[in-house]
Amino acid sequence: MGITNSNVSYSGLVEKYIGTAYDTVKYVADNMSYIIAVGEIDGIEDIADDIAEAIVIVEAAVVRAEAAAVSSEASEVNAKASENSASQDAADAQAAAILTGNDAIQTSADVSQTSSDVVITNSNVIITGDNVTKTNTDASQTQEDSIQTQEDVVTTSANADRAVIAADNADATWTEFDELYLGAHAVPPIVDNNGAPLQVGALYQDITADPDLMKFWDGAVWKTAYATSDAVNHASLTGLTADDHSVGINAYLNNLRHGLIIGNPHGVTKSEVGLSNVDNTSDINKPISTATQTALNTKIDEPLTPPAEGSLVLVGDGTGEVTSWEKRTTPLDLSNGLATKEDNLGNPPEDERVLASTTGGVRSWRNVASAWLDLTDTPSSFFGQGGRLVSVTGSEDSLELVDYSTALYVGVTPKASPVAGALWLNSNNGQLYTWYTSPIGGNSQWIKDNVGVV
Repeated sequence: MGITNSNVSYSGLVEKYIGTAYDTVKYVADNMSYIIAVGEIDGIEDIADDIAEAIVIVEAAVVRAEAAAVSSEASEVNAKASENSASQDAADAQAAAILTGNDAIQTSADVSQTSSDVVITNSNVIITGDNVTKTNTDASQTQEDSIQTQEDVVTTSANADRAVIAADNADATWTEFDELYLGAHAVPPIVDNNGAPLQVGALYQDITADPDLMKFWDGAVWKTAYATSDAVNHASLTGLTADDHSVGINAYLNNLRHGLIIGNPHGVTKSEVGLSNVDNTSDINKPISTATQTALNTKIDEPLTPPAEGSLVLVGDGTGEVTSWEKRTTPLDLSNGLATKEDNLGNPPEDERVLASTTGGVRSWRNVASAWLDLTDTPSSFFGQGGRLVSVTGSEDSLELVDYSTALYVGVTPKASPVAGALWLNSNNGQLYTWYTSPIGGNSQWIKDNVGVV
């Protein structure tokens, strides 16, 4: 393994380099005082000076190596590769340093024996200087690798920041896509996939249509985003040129329309369009169906002569033929007729007669033979009619009008064969008699106040 200082604690020395070429170089630098002591021997001042310069170079290389090691330790990216490169270079320096150390010690022990050994020592010191230079170069390379590693770390950090930004952008893009494309639905959505209001331009697939349709939200209603193959209407398309097949087809179809063509370029015959089967008889002689004729028979023909004045109307005989014009009551006539209807039927006369009957719309009035009054009634007077009077009969709870010509007599002599209950007023003396019929035997006679017989 060579000479090492693995059992020595170095302040600031990276532990991972103990036992490596770096450790050997450090060992030589720390023990260089012994080599300098050799310079006190006569004849080797030049060797001592060279060794002193080599010490300075080696110490500077050690400082740079330590800085590179610390920098490499801090770097986590590509540090291993740089370490391997530095270790390989340090291995070369280790071999040379071991050789230099051995030679220097050997020179210190044998300097008094031979000058040729001094020459060898000088050569070895030169080799040591070359190896130290190589070590310095390797240390510089290690430092450059460390710097590159730091740059890679910075680049990696920047890339990480850009990755975070890209992830945020991707998330925002997905959110926007999720808000605009709502997927397949059987019922038109009323909110987006996040429950927010619909945005203008949002799309969804209508799976209830056959075939399925893509629809978009215009801010108010869902509309079909495109026409299906069986619903294309070229007439509604804009921006078509003469090279478009749809334009050519439309022009071709337009030229086939006979409305735009003069003459008959297609040679169409009457039989081809069914004109040979058309009945060219006059309208009045054309046959009609039985049902049509039956319906026409119920119509009244227009009169040949105008109606005369006086609100005339047509009166048919049921066969559809006009029979005559007849006058009908006008609204004014009807109003006047209603106004005089009571007079036409007959109003009650002024002699207080009552309605007897109504026959054929005409009322009949007559005198009342009797009138019944409730005992609770207290009329101020009773109207007597000519030849009539009021008499009390029966249980005296009613009044009866009797005809004086048969029930009341006024005169000097009594009337023969009066009715039962008749009264005779003797106009000579003013006495009143009653025609009485005995309930026993049935004899009747005029009596005066039930006390005397005429």
